[in-house]
Amino acid sequence: MAMQLKANAAGRAASLRPRPASRRVSVRVRADKCLITSTKGGGHAFISLYLAKELINKGHDVTIFQQGEQGKIGSKDPFAQYGGVRGLKVHYGSTTDYSTYPEGPFDVVYDNNGKDMDSCKMLIDAAKGMCRHYVFVSSAGAYKANNIEPMHFEGDERKSSAGHVVVEKYLESEGLPFTVFQPLYIYGPHTAKDCEQWFIDRIIRDRPVCIPTPGVQLVTLSHVEDVASMLASVPGNPAAIRQYYNVCSDR
Repeated sequence: MAMQLKANAAGRAASLRPRPASRRVSVRVRADKCLITSTKGGGHAFISLYLAKELINKGHDVTIFQQGEQGKIGSKDPFAQYGGVRGLKVHYGSTTDYSTYPEGPFDVVYDNNGKDMDSCKMLIDAAKGMCRHYVFVSSAGAYKANNIEPMHFEGDERKSSAGHVVVEKYLESEGLPFTVFQPLYIYGPHTAKDCEQWFIDRIIRDRPVCIPTPGVQLVTLSHVEDVASMLASVPGNPAAIRQYYNVCSDR
């Protein structure tokens, strides 16, 4: 089943009806239908939860296409938190099985699931020419490190063999209106990983913190709400099309 592009008229201004002592102000609000495909594990899993909250708060209609089976992962964080997000629709299935796709159309598609072509290609092909904006949540881990100096990201070499990079090249070649975000380490409530907590726990207890040899790389930790806020700024923003963004700070 392919998703079809559909003009969304939810933001049309209501007609003005003047009253004797007051005046109504009409505000045009953009409301897109957004699909978020969400991975069932790893450090990116809880991005979908916070991204859905951000988009809903902005007035968008949001469906999470959750990978995996509800009976197996639905009671675990961050997936157990979906029920507390008012207005959120959740659909369980697989991006590699068309029969499990949620019913569209969708204006904006966020791929927060794929790391390689096997998990991404079918969704990308379904969205070709049919969605206004395709957002791929990649990773800064695709940059090529060295033992001489820390990576600075902008202009640094990326690993051509990395699965994320292969997906990005496919998006470029297919002419989709895409945007790529490359987060670093993400922390915050309801994460599915505990590696960042290990470092923070050591710091709080004033214990030595082990770092990978040779110790020249820089690391930034970004709160998941900040990452979600960046991703949620895409709908209605044509300046972001065909752009790559490293979601990090210089601190």
